[in-house]
Amino acid sequence: KTLDNWYQTRTVKINIDQKSLSLNLFSLPGVFSASGVDDGTKLLLETIEPLSGKGLDFGCGCGVISASVAKAFDCELTAIDVDALAVASSNKTFKNNGINAHAIASNGLSEVINSAQKFDFIVTNPPFHTGISTDYSITESLIKQSLKILNKSYQYWMVANGFLPYAELFTRYVKPVVIKNRNNRFNIYKTQSSI
Repeated sequence: KTLDNWYQTRTVKINIDQKSLSLNLFSLPGVFSASGVDDGTKLLLETIEPLSGKGLDFGCGCGVISASVAKAFDCELTAIDVDALAVASSNKTFKNNGINAHAIASNGLSEVINSAQKFDFIVTNPPFHTGISTDYSITESLIKQSLKILNKSYQYWMVANGFLPYAELFTRYVKPVVIKNRNNRFNIYKTQSSI
């Protein structure tokens, strides 16, 4: 078998900015969102406001956030993930949907910091597990280092389980956040700078 034999494909409808998009998602076994778009990502995409410029999708999985944002707002995305199967899945999703995005492997923000790239926005549904153990350190490191890769004027959107302590981390390392939407499981956080 070749790698192509292992991809699962599904067509999904995404609601974003009062539009309904159709995307073909491609994912290799074990990649986040392999079985469908998760509820947190759905809530993030339903809530997100128009974005422009160049954006970063941290922890991209099969690329659904990048593909949706790039298609809805006609902007460019860089997607990163520590998992090589996620990077391959995202790039196949982008190619097959004609999306202006590319995925690269990165341990946290290391690759984008090393390449001195700057972004106008971050959109993310970050991981909070390492294996089966809860692990806040990945997202804490993301929040701590975010200003190194953001332009002076930016938007920052994140979905996270409501019990996770991310609002105080944003206040400490970036800016205070507002909760733009929530349900019984997830909060949608937004912060921005208009300098």
